[in-house]
Amino acid sequence: MTGYLLISCAAKAKGLTIVTHNVKHFEHIEGLDIISLCALVTSSTSDRSSWRC
Repeated sequence: MTGYLLISCAAKAKGLTIVTHNVKHFEHIEGLDIISLCALVTSSTSDRSSWRC
């Protein structure tokens, strides 16, 4: 939990936006801009056509 707090404080102090797939770790911090990042899922056959968010 300490890492998320440190990242949040640094981003908020600099006015930066956090881009992450773990939105739930940051959404409780007031005034923090967060963008949800969708992860690319690859299969064992290297098919890169399927996405998940």
